[in-house]
Amino acid sequence: MARNRNRIYRILEFVRSRVWISLFASLLSLSACEHQSAASREGTASSRAAPNEGGADTPVLVELYTSQGCSSCPPADDLLHELVRDRRGTPLVPLVFHVDYWDTLGWPDPFSDPRWTTRQLHRARATGRSNIYTPQLLFDGEDHRVGTQRSRARAALRSESAVPPAVDLRVTIEQGRDSIHVFTHPRWRDAAERSSLTIMVAITDSGHHTEILGGENAGLTWAGDYVVRDMDRACTFSPEQDTADCDVTLSLGAIDDPQTMQIVAFAQDARWRIVGLATR
Repeated sequence: MARNRNRIYRILEFVRSRVWISLFASLLSLSACEHQSAASREGTASSRAAPNEGGADTPVLVELYTSQGCSSCPPADDLLHELVRDRRGTPLVPLVFHVDYWDTLGWPDPFSDPRWTTRQLHRARATGRSNIYTPQLLFDGEDHRVGTQRSRARAALRSESAVPPAVDLRVTIEQGRDSIHVFTHPRWRDAAERSSLTIMVAITDSGHHTEILGGENAGLTWAGDYVVRDMDRACTFSPEQDTADCDVTLSLGAIDDPQTMQIVAFAQDARWRIVGLATR
């Protein structure tokens, strides 16, 4: 009987110790999450100037990651077009990236590009996320998880537009027959908190129509604008520099209608926040 009682006590002590270990691990986990959240907030503040005092709207870069093979993507495409057409709303500059991970599911998107999937993956990792999805809308690099809710999208735009850019960008171009040479000239604003930046340049065109013959959207006619056809890095811009001269050559081979072409240059920090923007 005594032997059985001792065995029970040992079992109870073992269970009690495991409970305390589990609770301690949970507290450590919560502490780590709070630390990561604080670090994320600090990262978000990096390279951002103080809010606009006069209430002026700063144009917002809106990135849409989408696919013709994704059944939930057409409403996001429609939302983006509506936001662009809203002349009373926040000014925005759209970039539409067609990813390729839907291409094997019944319909190969003719505008998909593995580079845009890679960009989406890299952005997710830079912000501590392990997954990507479509449709995804980013406002100046921030994922507000608006889905296709118009009120939330407009609120996100107003929030991002209230913060002035940390960098002023000037863009000039030299256009050839098959390519375009883009010169960008970033300059830090006086009040900006400086950090290492990447200056990116993208080229888009609009007016596309595709009859989708397979996959989740079979039978639909897709109308697409602001489709990214090429993009590359112009330079890196360090905190020690006051200004810089950057350049990059982009291909015009995929441009269907040169009249709809737009050049978009933007400054991106280490957490993929957009802190400067210019179009041509």
